[in-house]
Amino acid sequence: MLQDLYVIKNTGECLYHKSFTESTFDPAIVSSFLSAISMFSENLNEEAHLLETRSFRFVYHSLGELMLVARVSRETPVRLVEEKLTQIAESLRERIKFDSRAFDGSVTEFNKLDREVETRAKETLETEKLKLEVNPRVRTWVGRNDVEQKVFSYVRFKGKASLKEIVKLMRLPEMEAWKAAQTLLSMNVLRRIESETNETSNASFPKLYEN
Repeated sequence: MLQDLYVIKNTGECLYHKSFTESTFDPAIVSSFLSAISMFSENLNEEAHLLETRSFRFVYHSLGELMLVARVSRETPVRLVEEKLTQIAESLRERIKFDSRAFDGSVTEFNKLDREVETRAKETLETEKLKLEVNPRVRTWVGRNDVEQKVFSYVRFKGKASLKEIVKLMRLPEMEAWKAAQTLLSMNVLRRIESETNETSNASFPKLYEN
């Protein structure tokens, strides 16, 4: 689950912060820390990409003078987070023309990112909570590749299964399993079990449905 999203200037200032939890972290302090890690990595001729703790992960995405960092649960697939950060970065590039030479300290323009960030967070949560069942009309099916076949076979065997369960027990690459599930859903081979996903999403993101 996406817990926090930071947009940080390369000198450490927090330009934007969106939290989806009752976080007690000070965004300014966290941003300075994350920026310091990034600078340290650069001094080693490396680029900061991932920082893990026992409870969560920080996933980095570089964008010129800016840096996007997502704090997510340990269970959230890193490649899924990277995909969402890329989408947010593209929206930022389109909506906000940031130039550090003209920066006067005002960060209100970054509030334009709110809807995009909330949308990507909702998508990430729905993916994590995705639960599947076989379409009753489908008795047998041969996948176009090994991952699709394993996802289908597991769901058919279990009757109902979450994507997280499939990845763990079948030892499949997280992003490959997600893509396979999306393909099977689009072909109506599998069906999404909606009730659990919708209840969780609505409870976690009430602001998305206001107005």
